[in-house]
Amino acid sequence: MRLTTCTNFLIQNIKGEDEMIISFMVLENDAVFSARLKEVIERKLTEEIGIEATIVTATSFSEAMDKQESVDIHLVGIDLNGKGSGLDYIKEVANGYSDDEPVIPVVVISSHNEEFYKMMALNDLKVISYIEKEKTYNEAQVLKDLKRAVKCFKKFDDRTVTFSRPGGYKVTYKERDIWCIKRLPQGQKKIVVSIYDEASKGLIEKEFSIKSSLGEVIELFSSPDKMIRCHQSWLVNPRVITGETRKDLILVSGLKIPLGGEYRDNVGTYYITLR
Repeated sequence: MRLTTCTNFLIQNIKGEDEMIISFMVLENDAVFSARLKEVIERKLTEEIGIEATIVTATSFSEAMDKQESVDIHLVGIDLNGKGSGLDYIKEVANGYSDDEPVIPVVVISSHNEEFYKMMALNDLKVISYIEKEKTYNEAQVLKDLKRAVKCFKKFDDRTVTFSRPGGYKVTYKERDIWCIKRLPQGQKKIVVSIYDEASKGLIEKEFSIKSSLGEVIELFSSPDKMIRCHQSWLVNPRVITGETRKDLILVSGLKIPLGGEYRDNVGTYYITLR
């Protein structure tokens, strides 16, 4: 199994590039309309706001769920192939965000004009916008809402996590800069955190205190997919993984960290294949 993932700011930092990489999901069962949405992203959005886009497409709820773990921004239709609707998919996406978020980076584009669908999407699920295909759809509106979604995503990508140093004082870092965490041998109640340092363009290691387990450390992050278990003594940021060997995960810098056999399937659920 070959694993790849969208790495947002992280790849650009390693390569020294200026463009931000953002991954989009186009969930739409109309192939022609899906192609139109992809064109808006590839031809206009990337040029106007200076990003690099990777796009995954899906036509059903189950296909989208298989591909969505590392997606940053979602364009979603309501009617899909097979079981499950676009609203069901958005509910799954929304579970990754806290209840106090004003919006989440999802744009709905649907042929449904019933108030029920609009209110559920906008008020209950807190999507950025609800565009009706027949009435309000136009390329300019889609582009405007995508820009709002990118702005929304950047805010989420700037979230922070705070660790306690020996002696009691606390240190805060951006979640995206935490690459991996190693628990020191049992009894020490300490972890070593590998952090991307912008100044040196490399990783630095810092030692912090924990009260109990790595599960406690995962709870410090804004959502469970920000830092995942890959070994009994290791956590990893799924966005910095570029591949694997039989026993290791390979990070974008070339660093290898242990991959436990019992965690292989768990790690694999957090990837998309870049298209």
